[in-house]
Amino acid sequence: MMQKYLKNGLGVFEEHEILEMLLFYLLPRVNTNDIAHALINKFGSLANVMESSVDILESVKGMGSNSAAALRLIGDIYKYINYKRPVDVFLDSIDTILNFCIERYRNIPYECITYYLMDISNRLIYKEDFEINSFGAVSFNYHQVVKQAILFDAHSVLLAHNHPLGHAFASNTDAAVTRSLNSLLTVINISVVDHIIVSGEYGYSMRQTGEMPDIWY
Repeated sequence: MMQKYLKNGLGVFEEHEILEMLLFYLLPRVNTNDIAHALINKFGSLANVMESSVDILESVKGMGSNSAAALRLIGDIYKYINYKRPVDVFLDSIDTILNFCIERYRNIPYECITYYLMDISNRLIYKEDFEINSFGAVSFNYHQVVKQAILFDAHSVLLAHNHPLGHAFASNTDAAVTRSLNSLLTVINISVVDHIIVSGEYGYSMRQTGEMPDIWY
C-alpha cells in the first residue's frame, strides 16, 4: 500500500485504506484493516476520526491510549497548519451559521457537541467535538474550551450539537451548558454567539428563538 501511495498519491485510496496505512505505523503486527473499518464506521469519515477526542478513540476495539493520542496529535497538527493559512469560513450571520451546522452534522451518525472558535471578523479558526453517550451525558470539558480559546486568541465561541434520531430543540441541559460556558468566557472577554441544535435538515438557534437573551452580545 505504501508503494502504491508513493507512486499514485492518496487520491487512489478509500478513506479506511488511508487510515489503515497510518495505523500500521502506530500498531505494528496488528491487523489495522479491521480497526480502520471500525473507526470509519463509528465516526463516519476520516476527518471525523482525526478530530475526535482521545477518550472516544480509545473506545474503539483495538485502539490503545498511545495510538489514540497519536491520531489526535496528527489531527491537531493538521489543524495547526491550517490555522496558519487563510481560512474562508466566516460565520457572520444566523443563516450562515445554521447552514454551516446543518451541513457539518449531516453525515455524523452519533450525537456530539462541538465548540467553534472565531476571531474578531467571525472567521472560524478552531473546533473540537465531544461525544454524547447513549444516556445523554457528555464529557464536555469547559476548561478545555477556555484554554483553547485563549491559545487561539478567540473573540467568540459558537456551540452546536446534533440529534441524529430526534428533534431539533433546546433542553434544560443545553441551556445550562450554554450559560455555564458563557460565565467562564465572559471573565476573559470572550462571548458565546449562539447554541445551535441540528436534526436532519433542520437547525434550531437558541439565540434566534429568544432563549436566554441576557447572555448574547
